[in-house]
Amino acid sequence: MKIPQWVKRNENTTMGETYSKDYLTKPNVAFKAYDEFAKGTDLNDRVIIKDWGGFNPDDITQNVFDSSIPYTITYEVSDNAHNTTEVKRTVRLVGMYDTVALVNGKLPDYAGRSEVEGDEISISLKNFSDTSTAYVRYQKGLKTIGQMKKKGTMVSKDENGEFKVSNLERGWYTFYVQTDKRDYFNLQVYLYN
Repeated sequence: MKIPQWVKRNENTTMGETYSKDYLTKPNVAFKAYDEFAKGTDLNDRVIIKDWGGFNPDDITQNVFDSSIPYTITYEVSDNAHNTTEVKRTVRLVGMYDTVALVNGKLPDYAGRSEVEGDEISISLKNFSDTSTAYVRYQKGLKTIGQMKKKGTMVSKDENGEFKVSNLERGWYTFYVQTDKRDYFNLQVYLYN
């Protein structure tokens, strides 16, 4: 069973998009299930949601909007031979006015980690005014917020409003972001080339 990640599903959508339960439940929108050994037999109608992981799909307002607290939804499907497969999907909710830090245009996982291919890391902020102020510093290695508050190399914002660091070597980098709205992000990025 193939289920695209929620984040990947919404990479090209805009912030504040209207929620639809179809994003989580509708075949060919939320998932595609098929039996590869039975010539691609469609199994979409056999998919069940085994566990919502505390997420309320019917009333989105009853959920906690905190991207650091993910919900894990469990899907299950079985084929004609009664073989079952279970897949888990992580859903993170972000409030319409919450600042979000992206790494190379993508949302990091709930712990602020991501991986990037190449030699450049770019940090951008969404739901953040161009007239507001943000500070970004980085340091090689895995660092805590406490370690990053006073250490690291400051990164200037470019003409596109992004904070870019180029010509980096392979390995872990920590980026500390602080805004004048008192948002703090500690992003840990693994760079590979």
